[in-house]
Amino acid sequence: MGFYCPDCGYRSKKKIPHVQCPACDSTAIQSTGRSRDKQLQSPRQRNLRLVILIALWTFLIIEIYNKLYN
Repeated sequence: MGFYCPDCGYRSKKKIPHVQCPACDSTAIQSTGRSRDKQLQSPRQRNLRLVILIALWTFLIIEIYNKLYN
């Protein structure tokens, strides 16, 4: 998880101490990265996405098989 300062454009992949930008001392620090998105998803949403993924791959494999052997 990284951090970004919208005031000066400073980016860091490490945790910024004291919630202040080391370049401009701004407190408008924003976190970036995928870990934040994963925290916002509920387990039910992740399970639903997994079921849809498996169903679509199964459908694709069946259709390819039918196209080749029928």
